Amino acid sequence: MAYDIFISYRRRGGFETAKHLYDLLTKDGYRVSFDIDTLRNGDFDTELLRRIDECRDFILILSEGALDRCVDPSAVASADWVRCELAYALEKNKNIVPIMLAGFTAFPDNLPDDIRKVVRKNGPKYDSYYFDDFYRRLKSDFLETKPEERGDEDAYVTQLLKRLSVLNIIEAMRVPRSGLKTVCLVTGFTPSNAMVAAATASWRAVTPIEHWRV
Repeated sequence: MAYDIFISYRRRGGFETAKHLYDLLTKDGYRVSFDIDTLRNGDFDTELLRRIDECRDFILILSEGALDRCVDPSAVASADWVRCELAYALEKNKNIVPIMLAGFTAFPDNLPDDIRKVVRKNGPKYDSYYFDDFYRRLKSDFLETKPEERGDEDAYVTQLLKRLSVLNIIEAMRVPRSGLKTVCLVTGFTPSNAMVAAATASWRAVTPIEHWRV
């Protein structure tokens, strides 16, 4: 499976935010690489770098002390996964989006050469109290990938399942036109004009699925 977004994080302090973003972005149709131990225990030089190669966007979760190991002269650079991921993403000119969590106030002054360019990258301001605004800005202003750009078979199947879900709910509930918005909020599907017309005209003779716009 090809990926759109790669999420890099420190397990200590960054896992919860990384997992939350993974869940939301995946639900919204993005293909996100987020390992849960499996990748980091496997072949770094092949699978991990291949995933970064595939992605256009690289989200860097910066929790408190996330880059301390990168500036520690006693640390082994090749064993620091976050540094390796970030250095490779910079080398490949990926769209890097740093997300600074509470406790991370600024980039260290003495970052090594292979990741120093990250200081020039911008990301949305993270605020847990206004998370919805943060997430909206992340998608609209910072991510280059848009789910609808892929047009591949998996994306089509995902949208088809959403359409079928809406159809089943409408048919079961016989909701009026005014209730269609509620149904679509529940399923996450945006109705086309054809669908609204079909729901208004008849609950049993519905416009063919292939004629609907996503």
